[in-house]
Amino acid sequence: MEKDRIHPKKYAVVGSLFIVGLLFRLFLMLTARFAVSFDEAHYLRLGASFLERGLSGLLHAYWPPFFPGMIALVGGVIRDLELAGRLISVLSGAVLVFPIYHMGKALVGDRAAKLAALFVMLYPPLAYNATNVMPETLYSLVCIVGLYAGWKALDERRPILGLAAGLLWGAGYLMRPRVWALSWSTGPSQEFFSLKTSSAEHGTDDSF
Repeated sequence: MEKDRIHPKKYAVVGSLFIVGLLFRLFLMLTARFAVSFDEAHYLRLGASFLERGLSGLLHAYWPPFFPGMIALVGGVIRDLELAGRLISVLSGAVLVFPIYHMGKALVGDRAAKLAALFVMLYPPLAYNATNVMPETLYSLVCIVGLYAGWKALDERRPILGLAAGLLWGAGYLMRPRVWALSWSTGPSQEFFSLKTSSAEHGTDDSF
């Protein structure tokens, strides 16, 4: 497999998509979001409880603690818990472009990876969903980065990436306990990715 190299022109496209995706989500947050609803209120309440009572205020028998803790950390700085939760989701949704691009490039080539990144950044329902006070966007980010790190750890025999994958999946578990199923997929996924990338190294670069 060809090692990743830094090509300024190629990464300028991905960086531009990140900026456009971030601005698109901020625009939706400012113009199309109104009051919090449903589960959002519970995450905000736990975040506020964490700031008031410490760790005991964060732990709950049903609601996972990681996302409310992030809301509390950011909200304690900007003094607005709702805005903090929305900004966490907005930024997580925009940062998602980078792991999507890297995994797509390794699997199917540069052009398809950029198209996937473009879709993730500008698909309206996905962008709109990344403006709420819910953990799904941050959860998606840590799980996909964890999957990529786990694959690279096995493929390149780099234990530090395995540790990073474990920490990311641990964070994912503290948002959505179903993440254990994703960790089980790393071995089969690595075999599939290795077959794809080993065959791709004989092809030509399809970047634009």
